Amino acid sequence: MSDNLPLLASAILVWLPDCQRPDIRSFDPSKLQPPPHPNPEAFWVLHEAITHAVETHHLAVEKAHDKVPWVKVGDRIMGPEEILRIYKGMGNLKGFASHA
Repeated sequence: MSDNLPLLASAILVWLPDCQRPDIRSFDPSKLQPPPHPNPEAFWVLHEAITHAVETHHLAVEKAHDKVPWVKVGDRIMGPEEILRIYKGMGNLKGFASHA
């Protein structure tokens, strides 16, 4: 996987209109965005945020969803294309327990 991403680090997922780019304030839990809810949404581990973003986005596309996922981990903000590329390179982590 590129850039040695910390798949066990916590992450925040936000859904924004396709034409909108996020800034650091977009990921502030006190700044709720329109659906899907919750938006933004915190995840204990990055790989769960990425999996949720990709799988939800694919379902949403079929329903003419007009928003795309953005994930923040640490100081890094990942856009839809990077999220998809990381998802494809993660392998099967669905059986991975994120907490004890």
